[in-house]
Amino acid sequence: VPTAGGVGLEFSPDGSTLAVRAFSEEEGFTLVNLASGDLNEVATLPWKAASPRGEAAARTTPWTVEAGGLGASIGFDGTLTLWDTERGQPLGTVDVPGAFDFSALVFAPQGRQLAVASPGGALSIIDTEIRSWHRKACELAGRSLTDEEWNRHIGRVGDLQRSC
Repeated sequence: VPTAGGVGLEFSPDGSTLAVRAFSEEEGFTLVNLASGDLNEVATLPWKAASPRGEAAARTTPWTVEAGGLGASIGFDGTLTLWDTERGQPLGTVDVPGAFDFSALVFAPQGRQLAVASPGGALSIIDTEIRSWHRKACELAGRSLTDEEWNRHIGRVGDLQRSC
């Protein structure tokens, strides 16, 4: 499927594999095993495609997960913003190397990962779980976060425990 970024993306139903198809490719897909990083060239998808023509699907921004109310957008500077689409509020930002506003984005079916593909060939998989961001912030700090750090980096997320 032609996209603004020139790339079509689709996660497998279980979220373990990402199908990538460049706009310039007439047929076939590159399957990326997200656990191992292995690449496999195939003529057709080994799962039922979201697109009726069997092409890797990508959507236009803002990206939403129907059940989760999560969205994402990429700015001109390559900054990825995750959104609470029900409230229309940003949840946080991540710099994605090689990405810019023409990058293709697609969420995994469970909404726990976001694939970002740039026309230059960079592919990033972003963990979109707020609890994972909390764990990573604690790991980087090597201690519990102060209230100021918590509010700046984690925000006001109701039921998350404030200590690491």
